Amino acid sequence: MKLEDLTVTNFALKVFNDPVPCVVKFYRDTCFQCVALKPIILKLAEKYKGQLRFFLVHDKKDNKELGKIFKIDGVPSIYFFSKKGYSEIPYPEYGFNEKFLDEKFANYLQEQKGE
Repeated sequence: MKLEDLTVTNFALKVFNDPVPCVVKFYRDTCFQCVALKPIILKLAEKYKGQLRFFLVHDKKDNKELGKIFKIDGVPSIYFFSKKGYSEIPYPEYGFNEKFLDEKFANYLQEQKGE
């Protein structure tokens, strides 16, 4: 599975107009944690297919405006987006891992459903 890279020009169209809640990972190619997180995100994207949409935003010059808007102060940063708004998954002191993110995604879906 390949995730779509968003840019400042298509971000709002893809994320805010999607009826399915979205997960957006802000990343940089030279970031060790970002690279290590890639297979985990891909695995979870497959698990939550149809329930969550997953996108990427590369921290490159053209996308710096998105980083400013969402107050990205480091990568990797992961955000939830839905019709109800957006929120960041706080970076845990031990780093992102599959179990942690799986729990966050499941909890987020429950919150979105009002359960």
